[in-house]
Amino acid sequence: MKHKKTDRRSTRTQRLLGEALVALLLEKRYDAITVQDILERADIGRSTFYEHYWDKEDLLTSQAEWLVESLGNQFEQSSKSHPHDPSVWLPSLALFEHIATHYHHYQALLRGGAVTIFTQTLQQQLRMRVRTQLQATWTRSNEEDVLDAVASYVVGTFVTLMQWWLDSEMSWSPQRTHMFFHMLVSSGIHQVLVQGLEPGKESEQAEN
Repeated sequence: MKHKKTDRRSTRTQRLLGEALVALLLEKRYDAITVQDILERADIGRSTFYEHYWDKEDLLTSQAEWLVESLGNQFEQSSKSHPHDPSVWLPSLALFEHIATHYHHYQALLRGGAVTIFTQTLQQQLRMRVRTQLQATWTRSNEEDVLDAVASYVVGTFVTLMQWWLDSEMSWSPQRTHMFFHMLVSSGIHQVLVQGLEPGKESEQAEN
């Protein structure tokens, strides 16, 4: 995105263009959408568009980044409001509820060909946050590679489940999806970070 302007008029323009792209993505593939389509839907002039974005991919990326930032903010708010919750390493209920609120935005990006841009950015941002939370919550394990591996596993599972949930048009409630996510990951995390079990260690102990 070009230098982001934060004055009221620019913010309104960015919002209208973003909404226009999302609406179009719900109707047809990203590759079939032209800048002119976006301009007509948003009722914005071409010169105004290029004041804010380099091209339609730049606009698409900005929408993906906005969702990731919004989801990250939800992560931070939930973590601060429940500092002693043992599941704070990834407050999945709050995140699934946030995704449900912005359902059309997520569906548009995932259906419109922005899957790679969105999921890579999301995984990178969430992985850093989860790792920080794990390090603060689970004091028993201080090995960098263990924390990195667990954070990658947690976030990978979350993003994969999120994609399935969106593809199924949220056939489960946020609460049920959250509970299922924790069923998938909690036991393994508990074994690794609380009981201190790592690959190979159990067999080594048995041999001794």
